[in-house]
Amino acid sequence: MIVNNVTIPNNVAGICYRAASGSPDPYLMDAYGEWSQWKPGTSTFANSSAPAGGACAQSPYSLDGSTLTTTGTGTLVTAAGTWSLDTTTCFGSNAILLNGSQVGGCGTKLLVDQDGNMFTADVSNNWWEWNGSGWNNLNTTTTP
Repeated sequence: MIVNNVTIPNNVAGICYRAASGSPDPYLMDAYGEWSQWKPGTSTFANSSAPAGGACAQSPYSLDGSTLTTTGTGTLVTAAGTWSLDTTTCFGSNAILLNGSQVGGCGTKLLVDQDGNMFTADVSNNWWEWNGSGWNNLNTTTTP
């Protein structure tokens, strides 16, 4: 893509591009509903609020800030797959399922945040983050 005679790098990806009246620089929305705007002086996109204009197509993923606390029903979707809380209990919480299979974690809440990362809170409200193959303890009770 070329903007103002500058080629935007190929590694830039999003599901929606917008031009806004009064701004020569385009906006980009990622699959988690977060917006950024092209900054030609830095040759990058920087976090931004949504531009004025029509809505983009709905993302296939759960938006950042999406939560799930109900066991046995409901799902959240990230690039890793479909997440849910099982009715099976472990360590005072519920088993966490990814695409219908247990992934070794237990939680009372699932949260999608920080560009589609999955987080869970345990029974003590301590937060953990999915790393692609297991859970990293964030050692905090502050919501990510």
